[in-house]
Amino acid sequence: MTARLPFAIYPVAVVLLVGLHLWVASGVSPYAAVRGLIVATAIGVAASAGATALLRDRHRGGLLGLLIVLAIVAGGRPGVALVLLLPAVLLVVERYGPWHVALNWAWIGRLIARGTAIFALAVLLEAIQLGRFGDMLTAFQREGPFRSPSSAEAPPDAPDIYVLLLDGYVRGDILSARYGLDDSPFLDGLAERGFSVATESHSNYLITNLSLSSFLNYRQLQDVPAIKPLIQNPTAADGPAVYRAISTPAILDDFRSIGYETITVSSGFEQVAVRGADRFLDPGQINEFEIQLLRPSLIAPVATLIAPDVFSGQQRDRIESIFTSVEGLAAAPTARPRFVFAHVPSPHAPWVDRADGSPRIATNLEAYYWDTPETTGLTRAEIVDAFTGQSVYIGRRTLAAIDAVLAASARPPIILVLSDHGSSLDVTVENAETRLRNLFAAYTPGRDALFPDDVTLVNVFPTLLSSYFRVDLPRAPETLYTQGPRGLFDPVAISP
Repeated sequence: MTARLPFAIYPVAVVLLVGLHLWVASGVSPYAAVRGLIVATAIGVAASAGATALLRDRHRGGLLGLLIVLAIVAGGRPGVALVLLLPAVLLVVERYGPWHVALNWAWIGRLIARGTAIFALAVLLEAIQLGRFGDMLTAFQREGPFRSPSSAEAPPDAPDIYVLLLDGYVRGDILSARYGLDDSPFLDGLAERGFSVATESHSNYLITNLSLSSFLNYRQLQDVPAIKPLIQNPTAADGPAVYRAISTPAILDDFRSIGYETITVSSGFEQVAVRGADRFLDPGQINEFEIQLLRPSLIAPVATLIAPDVFSGQQRDRIESIFTSVEGLAAAPTARPRFVFAHVPSPHAPWVDRADGSPRIATNLEAYYWDTPETTGLTRAEIVDAFTGQSVYIGRRTLAAIDAVLAASARPPIILVLSDHGSSLDVTVENAETRLRNLFAAYTPGRDALFPDDVTLVNVFPTLLSSYFRVDLPRAPETLYTQGPRGLFDPVAISP
């Protein structure tokens, strides 16, 4: 006789499959999804086991458990929780009331279980179609504990290299004209510390996914192998392709080839996480995949009702943890020179710090990462206030981190402080180029004015590697792109 669980398994399977579907479609690393999937499984087990204990019937308990799971997964949407509450109440009344419905509860449970099996098959086929099993194998080989460090010998006196990517930091002229912010305290602070600050810099693409795919592989998108299929079919699912382009980009192999230890610090934006480094440091706060899981759920509104700062506090902690990680790395002894890539998810939304460092609370997960009046429901004045406050704070915190790195370094390091794109505020088709106006500042000891004032991101690393290490890499055209008629992966060249 085959033993079976004392509660129905399909409520557990449904909530887990919702999470797996999101993982398949989003294209994030399997390591990024593990925590969310474990929590989803625990919710399913608790719902099914608890409902079965309440109704003292495995079959009725399975139905009630399913209703509870659906309410948790989608109950944050208006009206969904109420729609699911009615049949849940009826199930309890039917079980304990004076009358009982003459239904074949076991047959209903088997029917739902078969429907769940079809759902599982659909997720499996989607995973095969999008190549996610190959991604799992790659992650196992290059992202987990089995990754192989470089055995190459570094050049004598090779400097540590730090890249501080401030996501969405806007070039000074746009900050002044569009936001009314004088950014000179930050920019002058960089210059006083020996940085060359570009005044005509641009990213090559409009958003992080595209920009980092190009920047970290020093190619335009049509020449990045993982992205080529999207250029050919811009309407295809982009998540897995972007993950492949960024998780193990060319820059990691090129620095390993000259004896560097590669270290990346997670921003929480998991689709663009550079997890294939020798060391991937994740402070552990909630990540973008988990935010996506929570958006439609009942958990999000209940959590923010009880503790309004619960999610924005996590983002605030992550930002601070990234800076302290960089400072800690600089202070730690090392046998090999380090290439450190730290992606700070700010001043990109959500805006969780005010200019003086006091907390700003963000509760709307639906608009968590958006930054315009049309997408957030905020007024233009509210967005300007939130963004400028976050920018001022991030600028001051960046200078403090730079000071710590310079003070702790035995020999002068190379430090790049840059952003992957500019602002969406007031951007139209006619002025799309302004969205590309990004921050770029470089501290390059012994190489004054290494980068031109009109630097773009695509050739930053070829320039750096050529100048310091005589590593000659192909250089890409410095073309700027905006979105084409078929979407972001249908790039159209524009003039600076």
